[in-house]
Amino acid sequence: MSWGTRVRAAALLTGLGLADRTFRDKLAEATAGLAQAQAVVAQARAKQEAHALTVERQTNALAGARTGLTFAEDWLTAARDQFNRVNRKAEGLGGAPATDDELARRRREDPDLRRLEARIIELRTQVRDEELKLQALDKSPVAAEVGQAEAKVREVEAQIAAARSAIDLCLVKARSAGT
Repeated sequence: MSWGTRVRAAALLTGLGLADRTFRDKLAEATAGLAQAQAVVAQARAKQEAHALTVERQTNALAGARTGLTFAEDWLTAARDQFNRVNRKAEGLGGAPATDDELARRRREDPDLRRLEARIIELRTQVRDEELKLQALDKSPVAAEVGQAEAKVREVEAQIAAARSAIDLCLVKARSAGT
């Protein structure tokens, strides 16, 4: 712009050269950093959604294991009751009824009841494993990762605002319209 040129108020007259370029470089760098930070937020949110689905699947697996255990325990109780009824009746027909100690010994020796008891032990172990898996998922830092990524976006946005302000300070603008 030459001397005597007519200008409007707040028209850009000139920049301060090197300082202006330095701040524009910082602005470009911060803008690129913002795109990267926003991509990290998107990845963290996708990871958080996937984690929520994994927690839901694990919760369902735990519920299934608990249901299986309850069913097996009920089945064992019914089998023991049936065993006791059959053995008490059998003893009553041919002699003295079996004592509780004798029935307990026979139950320990019965292969069907032993298989059911072993299955219950397996199911209890399975329930505990599913509980531990769910606890491990609950301790996952996924939610914190989203918060950290969002904080980085805010930090970069502040850098952009600071760079723009610095650029504005390097520009010389007309105070009023005229020559």
